[in-house]
Amino acid sequence: MTREEAGIKLEAEHEDDVLAARQPHGPQPVPQPDPPAERDLRDIMGDAREVLLVHNGERYRLRITSRGKLILTK
Repeated sequence: MTREEAGIKLEAEHEDDVLAARQPHGPQPVPQPDPPAERDLRDIMGDAREVLLVHNGERYRLRITSRGKLILTK
């Protein structure tokens, strides 16, 4: 093996050591999903007590009851 080949081999081994040292040890934190988007219901409903929503081509009815509860039906 030439000196150059030996130097390349040593450099490659050193790079592996550096990469291994950069790897974090122990369990990795689980990435958290982005929080869901928040919308004020008045922006969706306006003054209406009922709206139709379309999701994946299906129609859903969102209704506010007389007690202020929400009901979503297909």
